[in-house]
Amino acid sequence: MADNSDFFLRHLTVSPVIAILRGLPAAETVEMAVRCWDSGIRLVEVPLQSQEAYLALKGAAEAASAHPDRQIGAGTICTPDDVDRAQEAGAQFLVAPGFFPPSIRGAQELGLPILPGVATPTEIHGALSMSLNVQKLFPSDMAGPGTLKTLAGPFPQVSFVAVGGVTPSNAQDFLDAGAVGVGVGSALGDPSALDYFSHLESPTKRKNSADD
Repeated sequence: MADNSDFFLRHLTVSPVIAILRGLPAAETVEMAVRCWDSGIRLVEVPLQSQEAYLALKGAAEAASAHPDRQIGAGTICTPDDVDRAQEAGAQFLVAPGFFPPSIRGAQELGLPILPGVATPTEIHGALSMSLNVQKLFPSDMAGPGTLKTLAGPFPQVSFVAVGGVTPSNAQDFLDAGAVGVGVGSALGDPSALDYFSHLESPTKRKNSADD
């Protein structure tokens, strides 16, 4: 089974942010996705929860198609059918709210990187057993930044992306605690938030700069 770390870490090293565009009309989604990409955020996710979201994902995928630095993904992937619909719409990566082996296997069969949601050691171990070394800690606002430091003990090989309740007031706390990235949704409703998140520096890039 394919490891998902190469895809996610490669892009999160450039910008440690996944922009989550949920519930917007298709045209507005495409416009916001382009703004995110132009600001330097590489990974944009459209949760696939309605026909409008499918159209939004498809439009964003078309906008990303000619630009290798623009990556569009589908979120809320729970079933193998969700995987198939996401691929049809042009998704380049997938994000799940939980640990769902059938959908993970479907994504891996299609060669689509998938970020599984985890909240417990059992789920973390299960995702590791499926070669998923980058995982989504969800909901991260309930877990808190300190949880990342605790989980690093038994799971040093896992890179976590903190998702759920991430705002400009706590994003850096999650990165400082060991997250390789953060997923940001509703906070992007504030026009000033995009500027803040586009200037976040990945822990890997910061460490390399310090070593130099």
